[in-house]
Amino acid sequence: MSTPLDAAPAAPSYRAHENAWALRLGEALGPRFEHRAACAGRWPLFDADVDGEDHHARERRLQRAVAVCQSCPALEACRDLLDGLPAGTRGVWGGVVLTSSPKANRAQLAALRDQKLTNQESA
Repeated sequence: MSTPLDAAPAAPSYRAHENAWALRLGEALGPRFEHRAACAGRWPLFDADVDGEDHHARERRLQRAVAVCQSCPALEACRDLLDGLPAGTRGVWGGVVLTSSPKANRAQLAALRDQKLTNQESA
């Protein structure tokens, strides 16, 4: 039995999604942070889109993800990696909601760098 060439590919399971995020986080932050990161085991909360979710539910979920990041011991390490993330990365990373707009993402990253410099100067 064959499948039509135009058939949509099956969506990855959350298990596959979790494994991809865990590998990415582990590679990026190393073993010191991987198991202490507040996002560990909560990957769908940080994803850009969840099937069947309306705009308002998405915004609330992403704001919850940002709040989780704010109290995470790996926050600064994650933020240090933001510039090196592959183009097109979406979702919440390091307390930042990354979108499909590279211009908006660059503006957010510039604001974070400015804030970090200001904090360092006042310390």
